[in-house]
Amino acid sequence: MSWTGDHEYLRACAWNEAQEDIRRELNRRRIAGVSGRDYRRARERVEQAYADQIHERFQHKHAGPYANECFVFYKSANLLPPALVEMAPNCQQAFLDAPLHNYLIISRHQPAIDKAEKRGFSSFEALEATPRGQQEIVDLLLKRIYPERCPVKSEPPKSSCVWCWSVAAWALLLLAIAAVFVLWEGNRQKILGYFGWVDASVVAEVRAQRDQLMEDYRELSQQRLLEDATRGADDTALASSAEQEEQLARIASAIEELGGRIPEHWGYRPCIDSAAVRASSAPVYLYDITPSVNGLIVSEPRGQFAILAEERLHPEFPDSLPASGSYSVADFQATMAPLQQSGSAMDCAFYVLLRDGELDDATMYREQRSAVEAVFQIYRPR
Repeated sequence: MSWTGDHEYLRACAWNEAQEDIRRELNRRRIAGVSGRDYRRARERVEQAYADQIHERFQHKHAGPYANECFVFYKSANLLPPALVEMAPNCQQAFLDAPLHNYLIISRHQPAIDKAEKRGFSSFEALEATPRGQQEIVDLLLKRIYPERCPVKSEPPKSSCVWCWSVAAWALLLLAIAAVFVLWEGNRQKILGYFGWVDASVVAEVRAQRDQLMEDYRELSQQRLLEDATRGADDTALASSAEQEEQLARIASAIEELGGRIPEHWGYRPCIDSAAVRASSAPVYLYDITPSVNGLIVSEPRGQFAILAEERLHPEFPDSLPASGSYSVADFQATMAPLQQSGSAMDCAFYVLLRDGELDDATMYREQRSAVEAVFQIYRPR
């Protein structure tokens, strides 16, 4: 596939590439205790700062158009396609590392240049994501061709009399407070709400609504995973999936309105974060799991993912972990269910490593993976 885009398109690509850095920075603030309205304001400031940097980077670049192209390879065996070897020898290892029966995408583009420079293509790069299904690869390619636009650059603050505005604001605040306490009870609570002041009964009601929404979110997510493992590609199943996606989006939006924390990638914050004992902030992985024809092979993480002694002292580390071994889907869910229930009670989730393995049966793979995702949040190491 090939397409062209101007420097606004390249801004959009840079904005989408910056999302992971934005998420990491916001996670650090969340861990530091920033939440609610303060968190939303912090998110707006961080996103605007990144958008301003991107606009500055492309401010003096040639408008374009710039060419972009990508090639898609389907991995049905570990034999390197001759076309890949000829076009992108540096992407051979990425093809070998990709799981069987998955797609590998390589892409290149013409980078933004100053007006006096000569255009040229970058070298081919392999995308980290390796979609398994046709719909996944279509969605991924559409996001690359039509990326989310970069927000507009913020305007510099206008000069004003800060002292005058401060006095006026305090005067208005005092008048508003005085008005609250001379109005009848029915309107008083509404006005207090504008200032973020509510009584205990209102707080309890909002918390109850949020808890119910979170429970609905979890149940619908599990239902979606089970249907993914059993449904076919008929129109009725696809329509049902689309309805579930819309319902999940509505619930997530409602949780956000209540000041709750939206789970990222259908998940929750890690119950055990290793930031205190490792150089990088990452969840502690309880197991290393591989789907196989003999069931789910569960073992203890090793190497860089091995659980450290200090991490076992974390107050939310499970008192006892089910033993490693081979589990059927039913046995796995029954054995690991207490860990999922414990995480839900703490409003967090335990994480595991999920390997691709050598399982060629797509139905069996989806069934085993769905069983893991119904209990844990997963990370697929390369």
